[in-house]
Amino acid sequence: MTMPSDINPAIGQHIARSVHVATYEHPYGTDIRVFLDQDQALIWRTRIAREWWSHAFDQEPPPDDEIGEEYFERMLERDEFFSTMECDIEPDHADPADLMTAHGGIWGEYPDHPVASWIADVANGDTRSGYWCWVVGRLPGIGAADPTPPYDL
Repeated sequence: MTMPSDINPAIGQHIARSVHVATYEHPYGTDIRVFLDQDQALIWRTRIAREWWSHAFDQEPPPDDEIGEEYFERMLERDEFFSTMECDIEPDHADPADLMTAHGGIWGEYPDHPVASWIADVANGDTRSGYWCWVVGRLPGIGAADPTPPYDL
């Protein structure tokens, strides 16, 4: 698995985020799992093939580096499938750095939450968060239950 070398990107810099969605379709339903890399998804495929090989075939199973591919190739005629798909994780705007970048930088302002309102909350002792974290805490479905997020810029 490849890991980014800088786990603290600069403000506004995005780390590419993707996952591998593995789908196992079988007579009893569909199992879906999400992995950070394709190798982990293929390990799951190998485990499934090892577990079910003796139920499906009389022959000795092939080695681990072949069993997953061979098992599912043979099981196609029995309507049993395994597939993986790489999917990008869509960034949301719950990241204060993303909001800040999209709305004018450090001195910018989010349209529905004016800086003057944040200043009033700070003056009243209602928040200790920086402006952009305060904004995130007020976005619908993100921080409405806890108006002071546990992070700060």
